[in-house]
Amino acid sequence: MAGRTWLFSSRMAERDLAAALASGIARTSGPHRNVLAARAHARLGRRTLAEINRHLRALERILSREARRREPPADAAEYCSLTIALLPLRGRGRRTPGADRTRRRRRTENA
Repeated sequence: MAGRTWLFSSRMAERDLAAALASGIARTSGPHRNVLAARAHARLGRRTLAEINRHLRALERILSREARRREPPADAAEYCSLTIALLPLRGRGRRTPGADRTRRRRRTENA
């Protein structure tokens, strides 16, 4: 079920992003930025993963709080959506000694 929910959410996010960019309402920088699309990956320890999850939960709480309001705040000029995926990556994170040198060597040979 989670897989289907994510596929639906990611498609909706893609459509929302395209619409925001096409309409001209997207602000991609500054303190009132309303668009951010990013991807990062790293090997995470248990402590760091727990820290990330605390931040994700804080974002959920903020959005849930605002969604439950009977009246929007006086300065509520826009309706926003947040879609996030924290995913484990298979085949990454296990480095063997010399793996970087081998990868670099292959790129150089193929160039």
